[in-house]
Amino acid sequence: MSLYTRRLNEELGLRVAARTAALEEKTEQLEQFNKMFVGRELRMAELKERIEDLEKELAAKGGH
Repeated sequence: MSLYTRRLNEELGLRVAARTAALEEKTEQLEQFNKMFVGRELRMAELKERIEDLEKELAAKGGH
């Protein structure tokens, strides 16, 4: 293997490593965002259910 080929392989290896690290970072950010979003959606569903329960209680008491 020539010196030129070794240098190209080293450079390619460095580029691949840098790109892999960047992609891993972005993947982690997306996973955190997804967890936050899913958590928010679950909380919204819980709140909607609680509102419905409270409305039923209010209607049962003759308040609505």
